[in-house]
Amino acid sequence: MWKSVEEVLDYAILEERTAAYTYRSFARQAATAELREVFEGFVADETAHMEKLLKARKASSLTVQQGSLSSLPRPRAVRLPADGLADAPAAYRFAIRAEKSAWALYSVLAQMAAEPRIRRTFEFLAAEEMSHRTKLEAGLKALKSSRGFFRGLIRLFRRS
Repeated sequence: MWKSVEEVLDYAILEERTAAYTYRSFARQAATAELREVFEGFVADETAHMEKLLKARKASSLTVQQGSLSSLPRPRAVRLPADGLADAPAAYRFAIRAEKSAWALYSVLAQMAAEPRIRRTFEFLAAEEMSHRTKLEAGLKALKSSRGFFRGLIRLFRRS
């Protein structure tokens, strides 16, 4: 259970910082320039999210609806496997889970926010995380279809 709005924001700030670091790592390990560019774009977005949250954290009048913090569950942590990520599909799946978790948190915080300005901030962040998830899902689908295409070619060559 959360004890304060500040605690929730501190958690969200840390998650955005972790996401930026993780995407930076994915970009360095990317097999293609296109994949590297995708993850570098997410680094910039997650860093901007962190900055928005830091501004919200500094707002002295930040409040949520009475009693709503006690009912807000902590999101499930999405952590990298100890042995890292072996391939691009694993990186995509990991990132999709992380974006889904962030979207869920910001969606709930938007509903709980007492101030319209803070509500809009959380709604914006939730929309951004959903956009990231959608892009990642499309990227994973494209990656799977290209691999399926190449596997099909290999099977054709083996039959010949």
